[in-house]
Amino acid sequence: MFAYAVTGGIFAVVYGRKGAPLSAALLIIGAVGFELAQFWIPGRTPRVVDAACSIAGSMIGLAAGLVLRRAWSKRYRVSK
Repeated sequence: MFAYAVTGGIFAVVYGRKGAPLSAALLIIGAVGFELAQFWIPGRTPRVVDAACSIAGSMIGLAAGLVLRRAWSKRYRVSK
């Protein structure tokens, strides 16, 4: 969950509000894709709970990154 939150935060800081919907879609597709890929790894099984935690982490990171970017833009006058 933490790794996905960091990734979501980075996407938000880099791409901003305009890129947030695409970033969210890519993060969700990535989380589900990585979970489904476990079908082909011996000893691993995909679980819906794991995918849900990954998606939740992504969305938390994306939201936190957008808040951070907004705070930065107000303080340093960075374009949105």
